[in-house]
Formats: sequence, C-alpha cells, structure tokens
Amino acid sequence: MKKIPLAGGSAITLAEVDRLLQLQAGSWGLDETIVFTAGFGRAARLYRISVSGGKPEILATPDPDEGIYSFATPQVLPDGKAVLFTIVGSPQQIAVLSLETGEQKILIENGRQANYLESGHLIYEQSGNLMAALFNLTTLEVTSTPVPVLQGVRQFLQRPVDYAVSDEGTLVYVPDSGRLNALVWVDREGQEERLGAEPRGYSDPRISPDGLRLAVAINESGTADVWIYDLEREIPTRLTFDPATDHWPIWTPDSQRVVFDSTREGAPHNLFWKAADGTGPVQRLTTSPNTQGAYSFSPDGMSLVHTEVSTSRNLQVLSMEGEFTSQPLLQSEFNERNGAISPSGRFIAYDSNESGQFEIYVRPFPNVDDGKWQISSDGGVAPVWHPKEQELFYRNGSALEGVTIKTEPTFTAGSPAVLFTGNYLTGLTRRQYDIAPDGQRFLMIKAVEGSTAQINVVLNWFEELKRLVPTP
Repeated sequence: MKKIPLAGGSAITLAEVDRLLQLQAGSWGLDETIVFTAGFGRAARLYRISVSGGKPEILATPDPDEGIYSFATPQVLPDGKAVLFTIVGSPQQIAVLSLETGEQKILIENGRQANYLESGHLIYEQSGNLMAALFNLTTLEVTSTPVPVLQGVRQFLQRPVDYAVSDEGTLVYVPDSGRLNALVWVDREGQEERLGAEPRGYSDPRISPDGLRLAVAINESGTADVWIYDLEREIPTRLTFDPATDHWPIWTPDSQRVVFDSTREGAPHNLFWKAADGTGPVQRLTTSPNTQGAYSFSPDGMSLVHTEVSTSRNLQVLSMEGEFTSQPLLQSEFNERNGAISPSGRFIAYDSNESGQFEIYVRPFPNVDDGKWQISSDGGVAPVWHPKEQELFYRNGSALEGVTIKTEPTFTAGSPAVLFTGNYLTGLTRRQYDIAPDGQRFLMIKAVEGSTAQINVVLNWFEELKRLVPTP
C-alpha cells in the first residue's frame, strides 16, 4: 500500500499487504489514518493504518456464520469518528462503525456503496437506483424515509456501482442503458454470424453437449438469472427466478441438468442445480462459507471440478454420488482457475499465475501430481478442449489461440497459434466463450455497436437532491 504526493515525487510505501489479499478500497480520515478493505474474493476485512505507515489494524472481520462474507467501499465520515461501509452478504447491508468505541450498527437493510454528502444526505445504491435519506452525523442515524433520486445507474455483479459525488455537489454516473451484448458464432477465420437472440446483458455462455441448447446468464438490474436458449428454434426460456444472483451455468454430460452458482439461501455463491427443462425444484449441492463456481464435469458425470475461494482461488472436485462431498484437487499459494476436464477424462487444463502471469497448464486427471505441461508461452486464460481432444484453445488478450494436442504415446503439445482476434467479452475467473460440438465454431459475446456507455455529469446536483429530500 503506497501514497504519492499530488505535486509529484516518489511513492512512499505504507505497508506490505499480502499480494493475495487485493487492496480493494480506501478512505482518508481527519486523524491521519486510512480505513481500507483488503481480502481475496469476498473475504475482505476492514482495516485502519496510519498515513505514516506501520502495521494495519483490523477493525472488523467477516463472519460467514452470520451471513457476513466481506466488507466493501468504506467512507470515513467528515468528523473522523466513524466509517460507513457495505456488508457483503445476503442481502447486502449498509453499516456504520464507531472508530472511538468499535460499536457497529446496521443503517440500511438492502443497499450498498453508501456515501455521506456535505448536503446532509446519505446516498446509496439499491436495485440499480440511487437512494437518498437524511443522516444525523452526531447520532449516526438515518432520520428520513429513503427515496429514489436517480434511476438506472450502471452496475456489475460484485463490482462498485458507477457513480461518484463531489463535495461541491457534482454528480458523475454511467447510465445502465448502454450495456447490451449480442451472441455471435465465430469460425476459425474470424468470420461472424450473429444469433437471433435479442441483445441483453449476456455472460457465461455454455453449449449443451448435444449441441441443441445454450445456457447463459443474463445480468440485469444488478442481479442475474440463468436462461436456456434453444439454438434450433431460437427461443429463450428463463430457468431461474430467485431474487438472488444465479449465474455461471454448466451442463451435465447428458444435457439434462444445469449447475450454477447462487447467493440464494444466504449462500456466498455456492453450487446448485436444476433440470434444464425447468421441471422440479432447485437443489443445493454445496454448503461452504467460501465463494464457489462450477467449471466442468468428468465425462461420466461423477466428478465436478469447481473453484473454491479462500486465501487464494483453487480447484476442488465435487463427487456427484451420495452426499456431494468436495475434496481439494489443486491448492497452492497461487491462483488455479478455469479447470477444464478433457473429453476423455484423462487430463485437466487450467490457468495459473504461478510464473508471475497467468498461463495455461495441463495435468493428468484425477491424479494431478503425475505430470504437468505448460501450454501457453506468453499468457493465457480460460482454456477449452476441442471435442475430439486434438486441440486446446484459450484467450490471450483479444486473441483466441489454439495448440495442437497429442495424447499418445505420451502427452505432447504444439506451438500456440492465433486463430482470430476481436473485441469479445473476456473473463478471468469465468470463461466467456464456448466451442461448438463440431469444433469448428466458437460462441462469443460481443458488445452491440452503438450501445457503448457514456459518462453523465450533473452540475449543482445538491439543489435537485434537496428538492427530493428536503433538509430541515
């Protein structure tokens, strides 16, 4: 953690923070301290450190047993005596912590990213809208009924909402209307063919093993649901309906069920599944205090490789027999992600940052310690196998690259080659593309031309805010 003079000069190190913890947000206080959050994934604590440096002091630690998985977006209040912050749970809550007594209390039961404004208002996000209420800085209490003051602010799952307000009353925000994606087929030469699906907030596309349907998450109004798209009839059908976030779908090998992660039932993105035709209830597969997400099934459907986020992002394998028990597969101080079991079930590809940047690796499966081969040479994420196991593909920036694979008499890999490049949706922890069963086309997600976001600036916004929420 560093600071640097605005007038120029050298950066000054305040503290060494474990590189796996990821500094996420910070706020300066009047007493020459900085309150910040740091943690891997959703497991972020609340810290305080002197601007002169030293060891960070822990102010608050998440408690998954209480439904509190992380803390985010702290703001030290103007008098320096307390800090606002978001409790990441189900639902998300806005809380205030006294820096003098350590007392903590909930202010808003369903909201996030709160800011206290010089106008005397507390502003925060709720369901894509900015809400505002009067706030007593002395008693640390909300003193009026919250009302919506701005609708349709852009937001992404598990990321900050795109708005900011200056002390002088200037509001800056990105409207949500600009985020539209299209589903497109792209062949090996980069030629595109757009699907008939209307543009929406698509992510996480997965083609069913029989090639007939597409499971995809649709992100709208700050949450997401899983949809099934019939590729022959070009008809979408919604699969999940819970108010919680449901996304990251994958198919069972028989194309009959879809596994997805969800925050329903107070889960921090645990694993659930449901019949792909929409019949029957949603069934919970895992119960963990850590964030999880499914990656791939073994060909026989008996093993499910998934991520488990604790101090780092590692790979686990869930037995689909009996009581759905999960065991470690690859665990280290580094991040191992995007585990993809090969069509034969003999190998697993994944990406890891053990070399200092993310590269693609392959190991035997399930005995991952029996061998290891590096596939990419200058970076790579999100691998996917050719259906006949003769190639391995991955993303490297804007490029889709491929490597020829031979598994007999021993495993060997060719040199990486670029198939095509393009401005398609990318993902680090989740693969944002898929391969057709014939191995000749790739399903990509592309922003719709003309739907790029704009930044809106509203001057003297405090006057409008005071009209909507009058001050005493």
